[in-house]
Amino acid sequence: FILCLIQVSASGQAKTVSGKVSNVQGESIPGVAVMIKGTTQGTITDSDGVYSFSNVPGDATLVFSFVGMKTQEVVVGNKNQVNVSMEDETIGLDEIVTVGYGTQKKVNLTGSVATVQSEEIVKVPTANVSEVLTGKAPGLFTKQDQGVPGSDYSTISIRGYDTPLILVDGIETSWTRMDPNEIESISVLKDAAAAVYGARAGNGVILITTKRGTTNKPSIIYTSNYTFQNPTTIPEFVSSGKYTELLREGEFNSNLPYTYSEEDVQKFYEGTEPGYVNENWYKAAFREWAPMQSHNLAVRGGNEKVKYYMSVGYLDQSSIYQSGDLNFNRYNARTNVDAQISDRLSVSIDMSYRNEMRKAPQTSLDNIWINLKTALPVWPATLPDPEKGGAYSGFLERSPVAQTIRDMTGFNDDIQRYFTGKISAKYKIPGIDGLEANAALNYSINNKYNKIQDKPFDLFTYDYANQQYIPYGSNGANSLDETSSQYTQLYPMISLNYDKTFGNHSVQGFLLAEGINTDYFFLSAGRVDLLSVEVPYLFAGSPDNLTNNGGAVETGRISYVGRGNYSYKGKYLLEGTFRFDASHKFPDDSRWGFFPSVSAGWRVSEESFIKDNLSWVDNLKLRASYSKSGNDNVEAFKYLTGYEIQTEETNVYVFGSDVYRLIRSTGMPNPDITWLDMTSYNVGLDGTFMRGMLGFEFDLFYRVTDNIFGQPLETYPSTFGATLPQVNLNSTDDRGFELTLTHRNKIGNDFSYNVAGSVSIAREKYKRWSESPYNDEDEIRIYQKTGKYTNRWIGYKSDGLFMTQEDIDNHAVDQDQAGNTTLRPGDIKYIDRNDDKIIDWRDQDVIGYGTFPDLTCGLNIQMQYKGFSLTALFQGASLFNSMISDVLRGPLQNLGNPFEFQYKYRWQPDPANPDVNINPDAKLPAVLGDGTGTNTNNNKASDFWLQDATYLRLKNLNISYSLPGKIIKSFGIQDVNVYVAGSNLFTLSKLGIYKSSVDPEATGYQKFYPPVKTISFGLNVTL
Repeated sequence: FILCLIQVSASGQAKTVSGKVSNVQGESIPGVAVMIKGTTQGTITDSDGVYSFSNVPGDATLVFSFVGMKTQEVVVGNKNQVNVSMEDETIGLDEIVTVGYGTQKKVNLTGSVATVQSEEIVKVPTANVSEVLTGKAPGLFTKQDQGVPGSDYSTISIRGYDTPLILVDGIETSWTRMDPNEIESISVLKDAAAAVYGARAGNGVILITTKRGTTNKPSIIYTSNYTFQNPTTIPEFVSSGKYTELLREGEFNSNLPYTYSEEDVQKFYEGTEPGYVNENWYKAAFREWAPMQSHNLAVRGGNEKVKYYMSVGYLDQSSIYQSGDLNFNRYNARTNVDAQISDRLSVSIDMSYRNEMRKAPQTSLDNIWINLKTALPVWPATLPDPEKGGAYSGFLERSPVAQTIRDMTGFNDDIQRYFTGKISAKYKIPGIDGLEANAALNYSINNKYNKIQDKPFDLFTYDYANQQYIPYGSNGANSLDETSSQYTQLYPMISLNYDKTFGNHSVQGFLLAEGINTDYFFLSAGRVDLLSVEVPYLFAGSPDNLTNNGGAVETGRISYVGRGNYSYKGKYLLEGTFRFDASHKFPDDSRWGFFPSVSAGWRVSEESFIKDNLSWVDNLKLRASYSKSGNDNVEAFKYLTGYEIQTEETNVYVFGSDVYRLIRSTGMPNPDITWLDMTSYNVGLDGTFMRGMLGFEFDLFYRVTDNIFGQPLETYPSTFGATLPQVNLNSTDDRGFELTLTHRNKIGNDFSYNVAGSVSIAREKYKRWSESPYNDEDEIRIYQKTGKYTNRWIGYKSDGLFMTQEDIDNHAVDQDQAGNTTLRPGDIKYIDRNDDKIIDWRDQDVIGYGTFPDLTCGLNIQMQYKGFSLTALFQGASLFNSMISDVLRGPLQNLGNPFEFQYKYRWQPDPANPDVNINPDAKLPAVLGDGTGTNTNNNKASDFWLQDATYLRLKNLNISYSLPGKIIKSFGIQDVNVYVAGSNLFTLSKLGIYKSSVDPEATGYQKFYPPVKTISFGLNVTL
């Protein structure tokens, strides 16, 4: 892993150049390789760090590159001998990392901080920034429920905690829809590193830093890509033949008359006669691939006086609706300018604007999914005349095809505009070296406008025998609702910063004061009976039964912050922070909070006993931290007695011709309410070895959360005549670890690679929880929360199916508490946990985890060969479950539109002996024909339906090629990079028979619009 490369520009008078390559200690570096830049000409006469190279042009530039050492460039000129001393390259240690209210070198960090750089963020095009964080930062847990345009964000958690504080250039604002091309880096602060944000930092902090100018000549960067999106899983519904077969079977199992004859079933299979339809409702409503495109143009450059970065972008994301009536568009612009006014004064002006437009049909995704499950394949999705609308017999008003078409059902349009402006100044105070004063004023505004029109449309059925349309009433209301809102934030900040080195001692620190004031208001109105649905404006509606509403909220907080850093010889590191926070949400006596932290680091690798004996150790650092932070993300003014005006139409009284609305108390106040307190402990060990070839980072953490809101149920009797107030009395604790392993190397002159794998585990327990006292042993085991993990699922454990009536008759356990008389062959069998020969609530146990993972892992692979590069990210999660019944929507008796796996794996009766199964693949209960009945046995919460959702997926893949410089530079182009990229390309999961129709990350109804897999073609050009 030692290699030296000398590159020479081939022009000018040729001569022989010789010399020696050594490190800063004067030791020779063997294995030198020599070539002329742009060609392979050249030989080495001595590989022991001494070289002799002939035919070298006089104006050649020698470029010395060495794995584990910093690149050196030397112009030959009139020299015949060039000696080069190369410095060690401590990979990543000099990296500048964004932390709270500033930056630090990674080597000096004492807290737990993970970073994601810009080149990683833009590897795979995405419409949502939250998606790019998946698998890239240890300790960061993500879960993407859906791929709906405009709503395809990931749920983000740091170490399994609740929602973290997320700041963009220090401002809390909407961030998921930023243009990824604008982002310079993302820092994840996980322990004491986050405590500097006090009352808002308890769940960790994510800092997003946008790009700024550089002291280089202007660069113009154009980025463009075109993407195809496809759901990671597509529901496989049965054909009409299989449906009618299942329906007959269910009616047979339930002793009901048949809806279809065997001849009808065969005709549905053949599908040749009129009226015997075989409709695929999913394909009728959804297409397989949806397009997305994005473009960004940026200018970056500057000099010592003025540096600038300017960017404009556009995104157009379509959905998989066949109608194309669900889409998201974004326009964005940003400018960051830094000006050096004088030797002591510098000023920065930042501005950003983003316009987001979400356009959708009026019907919600949940309702479309419900209706998709009830749309039977024996009904046509559309009628012969498309103008008659997407209707079908039986449930015409609930056609999922019609509900995806804006022209039929109406629309739901949402427009949001964001503007953020910041002006800041830095002044170096004369007379005190290292002291600097800073001031900044941030202003942000978000305007939102939502418009919903519900349109009526006529419905028809079709008589195929007589080829006639039969009117079937109408669907939908003739109404219009509009809502406008505005949110503004004013955020002033002043600080004093100090940074000074005295010999072996380095001191840094700052004192800061800031305030955040916000204002929010909304205004809404609605009308019905529009004169024409083609005039969707309020003036066209009837003045009768109109609605209107409005409201406003003001908030404020003020903070005083301080931080101090001390370093001795760069190997003993100490950091302390404090913060005083005041929030409007709490009463005077508990409004102020104090949040301190302390962290320390010991760079063991800087000790002589390591340096003198273990030269292969580049860096070895031990870290430890303690911090107190908070969380005030709670409803405000719970310390006051308040009243709510009831807006529902049922909550009114009529006296004469006057209508009066009801008011209701908000409940008993708590005059002592305050924020949640988080106390965190963290121990970490970082190391890099063999000039950066190997590395690791390890963190072990523990956090206690106190003052969680709850009701003192054990203190007051059940006869207490009022709703108990929320009190700060509960507590939880979290524990876990994070591990990252890295390896990098270079083989030969042209091939290099980098591999990084990470794993994170975090689990939370109820440390103390206010709950009704339990005395029964089984109640304590099942229902008591104190001392139990929070991420657990309680239910029954199953033992397959009853395959025959004989199995039921011989079953020694009374499963239905009625002598098993209500059980049928094909029903689920449950385990008698306590061996009392009866299945009741006492047989419940922990059957799985919650729906959010407790374990995540990632494997990043990067390879480069000449102009080609490959980047791949494998990401996985475990210790969480998926409830399959959420997607089946009553598979046991409400057959609806069945899935293929229900047909393939159901318990199937022998027509000659209905108590015996004839399906060797049977894994699911028998189908029942009574659509109104309820099979309580099979509907119990059990591990039969709760499936292990562990998965591993190829999250990102990027293959790119940079055109050779000698080709493009003659056209004045610095770089041209073309690439093909993809996301969620394949997934391995433990969902078994359900994995073809269920994505492991999707939850509830969103399983029908899960995350999308993408294939992108892109171009990056730098002028």
